[in-house]
Amino acid sequence: MTLFNKKSRYLGIDISATAVKLVELSRAGGRFQVEAYGTEPLPEGTMDNRNPSDPAAVGAAIRKIVKDCRTSLREAVVAVPSTSVITRTITMPIELGDAEIESTLQLEASQYIPFALEEVYLDFEVVGRSALEPTQQDVLLVATRREYVDLRNESLREAGLRAAIVDVETYALENSFHLLASTLPQYGADARFALIDVGAGHTTLYVLQEGRTIYTREHAFGGDMLTNAIADAYGITRADAELAKRTGGQNDEYSTDLITHYRNTIAEQIGQTLQFFFSSSHHSTVEHVILTGGGSLVPGLPRAVGATLQIPTVLGNPFEAMTAPARVRHRDLQAQAPLYATACGLALRSFDR
Repeated sequence: MTLFNKKSRYLGIDISATAVKLVELSRAGGRFQVEAYGTEPLPEGTMDNRNPSDPAAVGAAIRKIVKDCRTSLREAVVAVPSTSVITRTITMPIELGDAEIESTLQLEASQYIPFALEEVYLDFEVVGRSALEPTQQDVLLVATRREYVDLRNESLREAGLRAAIVDVETYALENSFHLLASTLPQYGADARFALIDVGAGHTTLYVLQEGRTIYTREHAFGGDMLTNAIADAYGITRADAELAKRTGGQNDEYSTDLITHYRNTIAEQIGQTLQFFFSSSHHSTVEHVILTGGGSLVPGLPRAVGATLQIPTVLGNPFEAMTAPARVRHRDLQAQAPLYATACGLALRSFDR
């Protein structure tokens, strides 16, 4: 299974704990265009620990969103959760080519992976010359359990699609980072940025420097705590609670303590998460915070996070500088953009060279 592959245009399909999100991109010159995008909720019980437990149901959701988006592409890029992946940076002689690196890793991988090799998929990427030893090169080894990849492949087959690339969520968000950061002030080369993906049940902190992830940590809090609170307090469905969460409410009763409490709680939790990074490194600050994920769409959250952390905070919009044809609802696309950061990063694999 190829985790790093470089070919033609693919759909970016983000299979999250609660929904499937799709992005299709094209490019003319150096300008990207959004050809299609959309999201489809997943029925409860179709995901287990962020992996498909019912590939037929996940496939049905993918099939519906593909139909709704009217896309003709039939190959996709999907990602496994970062928590389901083992990564190691290994130093090797710089004269080794890809074939020699691959054969060496097959012999030595058991030193780095706590599973039998027949239970995992392996891949690697040459990062570049080692900063510590000029005659050596850093090689990134990536491994994940076969079942996590196979369940995604099966889900796509149920939808009539093929997985051209299986990526990792960390690298998908890293891939879209240059778009997310394109409107930020121009900091120095050593600037660090906190990219915080607020999902339904999990929030993941990524710290990036020079466009690469130098730290990641996941915590069990997210947008579901507000969705569930609204649904329970007002006796409405989760779908209506999601709408209330993202719009500030269908009427005045939702612009109240529940949303304010959520914003403050998320801000405090993000602050604690950043402290883990500061305490485990020699860094004491980041220049900017970028929020992505469905849980970031609550009105006023960037302001609350920025005020708590005393760090400039924005919603991440990978589509900011992109064009879109008339059939794409541009206003809705911009409003929902943080939801599609991972899917956009996956779709960008189409243009790797």
